[in-house]
Amino acid sequence: MKEKLKKILPWLILIFIISSLTVWYFLSKRVTDTQRNNYDEKIKAAELNYNGKEYSKAINEYYEATEIIPQELKAYQGIVDILLLKNRIDQAVAITRESTRALTAEDRSYLYKSIGDYYYGSNDYQKAKEMYQEGLSLGVVNIDAELMLGKALINIGRVDDGRKQIEKNRYEGDSAVEANLLLSYIYALTDVEKAKSQIGSM
Repeated sequence: MKEKLKKILPWLILIFIISSLTVWYFLSKRVTDTQRNNYDEKIKAAELNYNGKEYSKAINEYYEATEIIPQELKAYQGIVDILLLKNRIDQAVAITRESTRALTAEDRSYLYKSIGDYYYGSNDYQKAKEMYQEGLSLGVVNIDAELMLGKALINIGRVDDGRKQIEKNRYEGDSAVEANLLLSYIYALTDVEKAKSQIGSM
């Protein structure tokens, strides 16, 4: 009996440790009512300051909100939006890379797309491409980022790569219209009939 106990004791201890860590992990992720209320108050105050163009106050409120519930997107999105508005792009990139690890991969990808869109709007298509790729490298499905990546590739002269990127996905709504028009234009460079067929599929 003692011999059997000696054999299974390490396993029992391991199971206990794993169970304890699992419980601790889920408890640490749980948001209390107090945290939720405090977070919502900070977000509301930040949005009021943002709408009043009190950006320094707004960003401080957003930062405080991230300390209350670090795993929610809204506060980080507010921070990134203000930094981009102020053309503090390096800070926006640094925060997205280093300070948002508590977010889901999908939420982080959304932030990377916001930064990519900023670069794209500034005609810095190479940097835009890098941000879209960094967000997509998180292993998420982000159709809007996929389309923008294709457009960025086309704008830096990698037309074939851009075409392949756009062809990879099935788009909906306005994105579908834009994707079809882009593909039709690219096809028209070498195959007019294929371009007509693409337009006909809209």
